Order: sequence, then C-alpha cells, then structure tokens
Amino acid sequence: MAPSKKTCTVLMVDVSSPTMTPHLGWVGDSLSRVVQNRILHAKADEFALVTCGARETLNDVHTEGIENAAAACEQDYEEEYLNISVDVAMACACAETAGVVARLHTFAGDGAVADYLDALTVASDVLVRHERGGCFSRRVLIVTDLQTPCPIDHDFLNSIAAGMRGASVQLVVAVVDGETEETETKNANREMFQNLCDSLNVLSDGVTPVPFSSRSSVANARDVFNHHSVKQTRPTTTFRGDLQLTPWMNIKVWGYKKISEAKPPAMKLFDSSADDTHGDGPMVTRERTFTSYADPDNPKDVPPEMMLSAYPYGTYRENCKPVDVSPWMCSTAV
Repeated sequence: MAPSKKTCTVLMVDVSSPTMTPHLGWVGDSLSRVVQNRILHAKADEFALVTCGARETLNDVHTEGIENAAAACEQDYEEEYLNISVDVAMACACAETAGVVARLHTFAGDGAVADYLDALTVASDVLVRHERGGCFSRRVLIVTDLQTPCPIDHDFLNSIAAGMRGASVQLVVAVVDGETEETETKNANREMFQNLCDSLNVLSDGVTPVPFSSRSSVANARDVFNHHSVKQTRPTTTFRGDLQLTPWMNIKVWGYKKISEAKPPAMKLFDSSADDTHGDGPMVTRERTFTSYADPDNPKDVPPEMMLSAYPYGTYRENCKPVDVSPWMCSTAV
C-alpha cells in the first residue's frame, strides 16, 4: 500500500559554479525522471524549480524587499536574495514541469554570485506560501557540488533551521561528486549543511528525533536520484502461520515483510483507481482511431458516432461479371 501523504518538493539546483555546469545535463535528466515517476505513481505530488546563481533574479522575497523599502522611503536599501530564480511555480507533477527540468543545462548562471542560505530561504518561502489542502509534507532537494563560496552566518543559519523545523520541512542535499579535489570551500559547505540537517533531525525540544522518513541528510546525488526515481510501497506481510518443510517438520513463522517496488499502471481501457477523488490513482486511457479506406488514395478518420458494423458494399466494390452458362447446357433433341 502506497503512503497517502502527499509531498510538495522544491528542486533547488546550484547553477552558478563553473564546475557544476558540465553536470547540469545529467542532473536535469535525473530530476526529470523523478517528476515523471510521480506522474505515474503519485500525480498529486507537487514540484517547484529554484535555481541558485541564475542569470536573473525572480523571487517573491526579493520583490517584497524592494516594495517594503520603497514604502518606507529607504534610499540606501541594498537588494537581497539576488541571482535566485523560481523557474517553475509549485504545481502538481506534469509533463510541462518535467520538460522544463530536463532543460536544466540552459539555466547555467555563467559564474553568477550565489548564496546557499539565501536560496534556501527562498525555497522555504515557496513551500510555506503554497496553500494546499489536506495532509502533506514539505521537502527541499538541493543539488550542488559544494564548490560555491558561501559566507556562513550562524545566527542566520539558526533562524533558517528554526523556520524549517516549525514548518516541518525536510532537507535533502544531493552532492555531485565530480573530478574536483576536496577543497576548503567544499568541506566548509558540507559541514554547514550537515550541521543544518542535524538540527532538523530533532524536534523543537532538542531531544526527540523526527520520524525516519522525515530525516534530513547529505548524500551522493546519484543515490538520491535513484531513491526518488523508484516508488516503493510499504512493507507488507507475505506469509504468516506454519511453514511445512516436510511432512514431519513444521516451523512457526510469525510474519515476513518485504519492500515491494510499484510497477507502472497497466495499459487497459479503464483503470478503477482513476475514480479516486484524492488523486492517488493514475489516469490510464487508451485511444483508438478508426480509418476508412473507401478511397485508398485519401483515407479518412471516422469518428466513433459514425461507425457501423457492416460488410463493405457499394459502388466502390468491383461487381462480379455475369458468366454465360449457355455453352454448358445440354440441348434436347426433338
């Protein structure tokens, strides 16, 4: 049985680092497969795309800062949250979102200045602002090679952790390990994200751990993509009772559980799960087209309401020529 809790995910990708640009192609393909997997198995799950280090600035936090400064008549206001773009707004998994994510290599920032903490603030703001009915979980998936220099403000980092913990936001950092060596910048960014994940893995009391399924982590990008590209079901009991090995030997088996991988839905004319009003079941249909070849040089599609079950007949059929049977008839002598 698949979990009924829906997930809203912000795909935050670092496009600023020159060492990250060669990886944007396969990273976009992998993230696109994640979205396509949800189209098949959990179409109600929602995704948004945020690029860190983009060529332009497009986010609500930056816009509101300028508007508030203008309303307060601040002449020396310095713009914040620059080079962060919300390229895809939060919406249910669809082919359009998968297509934009697949073109991630076109969003390369060409060395634009980026800040992980500012981008994480924008991603969290997208999740918090998004109004969604029912029970759902929030997740931020960061894809980076950790090579972008980022000033670490511990007070700002603690405020981000408090806000994400209050909104129950899960953080997953997918690290792209290329051929670059370990640098001081990479080690500092890894330590920063690991400390942030450790802060999110406990509740506000600082002692109680969060559920395992909601734990934040820093992991290899390929492992993260493989995990999110395959939808797994909950553990199910496959056997319970006496296991008879021979007529004289029985073993008491209480229960055996396994994780089953969900397969794509069957392509049949009607899928009973499509009636699910909560959006759990995928819509599976098969289209049929009927073509009339009355005129072989100009075939035409026939709509369903115009179709009849009948044998071909008409002037376009070649008529049989009558056969003269008089030579076969025997003449009677008088």
